[in-house]
Amino acid sequence: MNTKNEHKTNSFRNALLPVIRGFLSRLFTILSYSVFSPRSHRPNQTVNQPKTESGNSGSSKWYLPNRAFVRRLGYEITMRILALPIVILLFVAAIVYMGTRPTAAEISLYPDSLGLLYKNISFTSEDGTSLLGWFIPSLKADDILAEGDKALTRKRPGVVLCHDFGANRDQLLALASSLNREGIEVLLFDFRGSGLSEGKPRSFGLYEQEDVTAAVHYLAEQPTVDSGKISVIGQGLGGIAAIGAASRDHGIRSLVVGDVDRNFEAAVSRKLRQSGALGEACSSAFVWGCKTYLRANDTQMSTVHKATLLSENQSLLLVYHKNNDKLTQSAQIIKKNTDARTETLVVESLKPCLLTEYDTVIPRIIEFLQKSWE
Repeated sequence: MNTKNEHKTNSFRNALLPVIRGFLSRLFTILSYSVFSPRSHRPNQTVNQPKTESGNSGSSKWYLPNRAFVRRLGYEITMRILALPIVILLFVAAIVYMGTRPTAAEISLYPDSLGLLYKNISFTSEDGTSLLGWFIPSLKADDILAEGDKALTRKRPGVVLCHDFGANRDQLLALASSLNREGIEVLLFDFRGSGLSEGKPRSFGLYEQEDVTAAVHYLAEQPTVDSGKISVIGQGLGGIAAIGAASRDHGIRSLVVGDVDRNFEAAVSRKLRQSGALGEACSSAFVWGCKTYLRANDTQMSTVHKATLLSENQSLLLVYHKNNDKLTQSAQIIKKNTDARTETLVVESLKPCLLTEYDTVIPRIIEFLQKSWE
């Protein structure tokens, strides 16, 4: 029976492939054919040009197009118009495919280079995607010498760090080092399709929020972590996913997010705003294509909507660039529409990742987290 079914499948495939190849070949011919090529018609009427004062007619003859050329011209123009929607769909499919599958950045910095002890970990997201990361405990040899066995049983706060789109877990390693010195257990991981984690495509927070939830659950299960004092910190895409995870799990005490847009359209528009009208057209096509491909609606891709689901017992710190009107607007809208205790931090910095700003941001993050755990 299996052999018979396989034979039918192969026969169908063999019959379909020539049709597809023929269609693509014809489409290419239509789009590449030069309508005004000298070979596109055969003139059948000539008209003599009047002679000039010198008695020379210059170019003595010129041609009028015949009916065959006119029919050919109308046919080719009509076929191009009919082919235009197909070309647009192919273009949208191409940019969506490339946009949801960017090249994974290689990990170039490891915790031991900053003097941190760590453990390689792996856990599974809600949909079964395998994710990899680092767990950095805050327990030090000096603590054991000073406190003895109490140091091994004392519960500590925990933080999950979430990187931005196109980056990996090492993006926030500097922040992890500062948190570790404050006695905080830290978990860094690669989102699906990033770093060393499995899974595609990237979904701009839609599926990544499930990754954050899985990371929070893994951290809460560690024997040295106080499950009642867990926070999430995210930059860009990581911040969007963090808000999405906290909107479903109110056990997450506090959130720190950097450069978060109010929705998917605003994020794409901000990235392409310097490209003019072409950028706006590509932005609209990309947003529509991604939502169609991911089978997502506006609500599912809205950071503001996720923020409305946060609890009044949760705390939120919005960090954003001072000179970016789009981000400022998004932060104000999010703050207005959430019940969480919300604070803002406006930073004048050229760093693409604000959460690693040593002088102003990191001290404020630590202060905010400690206050939220009280």
